[in-house]
Amino acid sequence: MNYDYSKRDYLLPEVCKLGDKKEPPAPPPTVIDLSRNVDVEAAMKRAEDLLREGEKIKLQLKFRGREMANTESGFERVKKALVVLARFGRPEAEPKLIGRSLFVILCPLR
Repeated sequence: MNYDYSKRDYLLPEVCKLGDKKEPPAPPPTVIDLSRNVDVEAAMKRAEDLLREGEKIKLQLKFRGREMANTESGFERVKKALVVLARFGRPEAEPKLIGRSLFVILCPLR
């Protein structure tokens, strides 16, 4: 009895792949940085363009050093950006501070 197991092993994954008809995962949101040395007007223009195209965006602000003691100014900066972008998208949730990073994800209006 000579059975070729190598052929079976190579064909098995292909059969499984053909039977799997899941949708591909959604692409991650595009990150727009709002740190201290970034031109905010240019960042808002880019965010508007991406929201018009129907993409999700992630507004992110990273704190450094002593900035962690005054995170309120960062929240104000993100909320101002949300007011500017309210015509094009809505936030999925309130801005979150995780570690040294403050972020919010915006979905386009349909």
